[in-house]
Amino acid sequence: KRFHGDLDLSAPPRKRFSFSVSKPVKNASASVQGAIAALVPAFLQKRLAELEPLREMAEEQEWAQLLEHAHRLKGVGLPYGFAEISAFGDELTQSAEREDHAATLRCIAGYTAWLRAVHAKSADG
Repeated sequence: KRFHGDLDLSAPPRKRFSFSVSKPVKNASASVQGAIAALVPAFLQKRLAELEPLREMAEEQEWAQLLEHAHRLKGVGLPYGFAEISAFGDELTQSAEREDHAATLRCIAGYTAWLRAVHAKSADG
């Protein structure tokens, strides 16, 4: 037997749970999109609030904190429909891994301009 921690890797896999919906939910996609759209203003506001601490981390060259924050940004953008935020997180991760101060500041400046423009447009309607 091969074990990994408490897991017996030689045992057959357990049956996976399966779930089914007995009745289709009408307009489920529209209701999910509406729910996400309702969360977008607060989501963008939170991203705006992170800009100053992000700039401070870059100025102080706090690479470990920048990497942690960049990793979170990589994961948070797509669920809200903002691939750009995830792309920014990826770009920031790369510049922080290289400890490239100038590239990190340029990246943050570009993200700041983009985020402020998107926030202004979403506030207009």
